[in-house]
Order: sequence, then structure tokens, then C-alpha cells
Amino acid sequence: MVILLKAARLSSSSFHYALKHVYEKTDTTLVAEIKNIVSVNKDYGYRRVVLALRNKGIIVNHKKVQRIMQENSLQCTAYNKRTRKYNSYKGLVGKVAKHKLKRRFNTDRPFQKIATDVT
Repeated sequence: MVILLKAARLSSSSFHYALKHVYEKTDTTLVAEIKNIVSVNKDYGYRRVVLALRNKGIIVNHKKVQRIMQENSLQCTAYNKRTRKYNSYKGLVGKVAKHKLKRRFNTDRPFQKIATDVT
């Protein structure tokens, strides 16, 4: 172990902190829960997975969820900046006016139809 310390140049405080705190590398219940969420919703990234876990009552750090998803290749690839172009379309907004002129602009009287047809 001493050889590792000299090779890695780890400070003594970090070494003793790591000895004191036991890290659980395999959190099988969390991994199974994340796999369950991702299998149901394939478009979920780590942010949505964290919210889904919190809705189930499991409080976990987002960095841990992202690391677990990367290690198990569960990352979402649906929303990529390179593949998705900017789209500002918000759907039908406002009220569409009735088409009263029906593109009949000819009339026999002056000033009967004074409008601009933008249909």
C-alpha cells in the first residue's frame, strides 16, 4: 500500500479520509431502480431520472445518478445538441379570424371591400 501512496502522490489526509469512509461502489438497489425508470421512459436523461427517483422517495445526488447511468450505458441520446436544430414553433397561438372575403376582390361599388387579405 505504501508503494501506491508514493506512486499516486496522495496526501495523507486524503488517504486517511478514504480509509475512514467506506464507499459503496455497487449500489444495486439504486442501479436496478434507475434501470427500471429508463426501461419505461427511454428519453429520460439523468435530470429526469433524478426527479423520478425523488417522486418515489429516493433522495440521491444527481452526479451519482449520472455516473451510474454512464457506467451502465443508460444515457439518453435522443436530445443531442448536434442532432437537434433550433425550433421556436409554439403551436397555434391566438385566434384565427374568419375568412370573410374568400379572395373575391372584385366588386361593382367603390369602397365596398377595403381590407388586406393575408390568407
